[in-house]
Amino acid sequence: MPCQPWTRGLLTDLPIVATRIKHVGKEGNELDEHEAGVIDDAERTLEYHDSEFDDLVRKLRTIPTKRIAEATGYNERTVRRLKRGEFNPSPERLRTLRDLIGDL
Repeated sequence: MPCQPWTRGLLTDLPIVATRIKHVGKEGNELDEHEAGVIDDAERTLEYHDSEFDDLVRKLRTIPTKRIAEATGYNERTVRRLKRGEFNPSPERLRTLRDLIGDL
């Protein structure tokens, strides 16, 4: 539980639930260019995307929100967040979403 004004004693950490993973890496073969000032750190940063999840989100955007909500049990607000790629569904609901897309 979060702390309250009357909370006393040793505090413990609240659990954290990862809703999205973002992989970021650097390219080692551009070190010479970086040291020479040809490129800066921003140009060396790479993002690795989960293309399967991105493809799923792109396909879900073509399906009415209400239909996805009925199929998954998510409320419509959660479905809109899912369509924006803001969170990953549970494995069970992911299977339901894949089945829904496959039925189209």
